[in-house]
Amino acid sequence: MQRVMIIIGVVAILVFGTFLTPTPRALALSSNCSARGDGVDLSGCILTGANLSGATLTNADLSNATLQGAFLNNADLTGADLTGARLMNATFTGADLTGAILTGAFLSEATLTNAKLSNAT
Repeated sequence: MQRVMIIIGVVAILVFGTFLTPTPRALALSSNCSARGDGVDLSGCILTGANLSGATLTNADLSNATLQGAFLNNADLTGADLTGARLMNATFTGADLTGAILTGAFLSEATLTNAKLSNAT
């Protein structure tokens, strides 16, 4: 398990420029997750409790991803596709969701304080 977390950490640093810090809840990535710069494909990934604060996820495909309890403070999600994403209890304080697609996303008890939501659908 420790080797898996190290590999995930290295990939996170290369792709996001930061380490994904898991909270006490497990950080798990499904086997179909791939990371390739702008427009990263994280559709269907399980990122429960992940710390993605400050991450650049412009045009990312996060459709049907699970980000329950995740921290996305000041993250750049401009143009991101969050269709059907499970965002319960996630924190988006100061995040940029300009032009993001939130159709069918589950936002129960999510924090969107000072988040930019212009042109989001």
